[in-house]
Amino acid sequence: MACRIPVFSITCRPARTAQLHTIIMSGHFVPIFPVVLLLSLSSFVSAGDWTSWRGNTYDGRTQEQNLPVEWKATGEETKNIVWKTDLPPWGRSTPIILGDSVFLTSHDEANGDLLVLRIEKNTGKIVWTRKAGNAKTPRQEDRKGMREWQKFHAYHNLASPSVCGDGESVTAVFGNGDVVAFDRDGNELWHKNLQEEYGEFLIWWGYANSPFLLDDMVIVAVMHDRLDGIEGREETKSYLVAFDKKTGREVWKTDRTTEAPNESSDAYTTPVLWNHEGRREMVIFGADTLDAYDPASGKRLWWIGNGLEGGRTVPMPVPNEKAGIVFGVRGKREPLFAAKPRGLGEQPGSAILWDHNKNVPDVSSVVCTESLLFFVDDGGVATCIDAVQGDVKWSRRLVAGTYFPSLLLAEKDGNLYFLNNDGWCTIVKAGETFEKIAENKIDDAFLSSPVVSDGRIFLRGMRTLYCIGTE
Repeated sequence: MACRIPVFSITCRPARTAQLHTIIMSGHFVPIFPVVLLLSLSSFVSAGDWTSWRGNTYDGRTQEQNLPVEWKATGEETKNIVWKTDLPPWGRSTPIILGDSVFLTSHDEANGDLLVLRIEKNTGKIVWTRKAGNAKTPRQEDRKGMREWQKFHAYHNLASPSVCGDGESVTAVFGNGDVVAFDRDGNELWHKNLQEEYGEFLIWWGYANSPFLLDDMVIVAVMHDRLDGIEGREETKSYLVAFDKKTGREVWKTDRTTEAPNESSDAYTTPVLWNHEGRREMVIFGADTLDAYDPASGKRLWWIGNGLEGGRTVPMPVPNEKAGIVFGVRGKREPLFAAKPRGLGEQPGSAILWDHNKNVPDVSSVVCTESLLFFVDDGGVATCIDAVQGDVKWSRRLVAGTYFPSLLLAEKDGNLYFLNNDGWCTIVKAGETFEKIAENKIDDAFLSSPVVSDGRIFLRGMRTLYCIGTE
């Protein structure tokens, strides 16, 4: 097997120093296991916030209780729909929630406007809409060839990355490379373009990586085809970069180019945080490599660059802190894996504990409890396996359809939410035996993932944002 050791270099620029807050965050990356996690996202995050596309813990879990399990919006029939708001077309970014507001992006493809919206959480009223740029979504039919340019799959456009933010500001990233920050009143703070500063995007099916906010920094990942083997073209670089959230100034930039060939270099994932061996680590998977970085400096800490070969990567990596395990999907329905890194530097092959290769998701990201891992493949087969051993506990087919949205786990309620593209949502008990709680339907198309705040569920459809709560 060819060795695929990533090549890394770090460029650091003097950052505005700020003492890291030592916070035991209620609902912010606090695992259900009895582990104390020292993180700082911002002083401006409250308990009801949903600060990234997979929530405050970056992995689809919520500690909120008594969430709705029944709703309907079909024809003239409605149940537990608190409000719904028409959105400008269109986008698949998952909303975030900060205080009394919902923030999301959209792309008016008719005129090319890239939009950021603020919406009242309690009423659905659009508070403001801001134009963040203007660009056309490049489609496959616009140009022949595969590797030397970025084109977008029909399932998404330039408004796929979710925004990130806190009580002070929100930052949006778009598929053309525009990165734009606004304050809560909609005033633009700074604006830059990743392609203009660091080079052309060459991800095969369109940039969709969501940013996240940490220690007053906005961190963005770009992982794409390095153009290996193409005559006359210089190999491109993949990278992680951190910007000051208030000014947009580059804080650090780390090269993340690996030896993964052509499309296998593509990854649509966002880094996640965990506390590992007494260190705060930023973990990312893609381009046949699982690795971790110091989020304060961008320095690489450890990596697994052998034995994880697959295809382009869409599902997020998910950590289980108590077990010291990170789960990931190799891409293009290649096996789901569990890895247990130890120490720093290159990890041995034994760090990969197990593989699971049946009914593996290509798009949807997994969720886990202390002992169980849950996922659904694109065709709607849901599976529960032992998180440490990899043994299958149950596997069941849900409502027919395509399942792109990532899973939501309401840990205290003990419920899993499986949403599909056609608006069916199946709620299942998060246990070792399969127990279906309910099936719900909204007549809309869904490509975004569920969001939770203050006992309500928010679902972003292709045309409408829905707020679901008990009557």
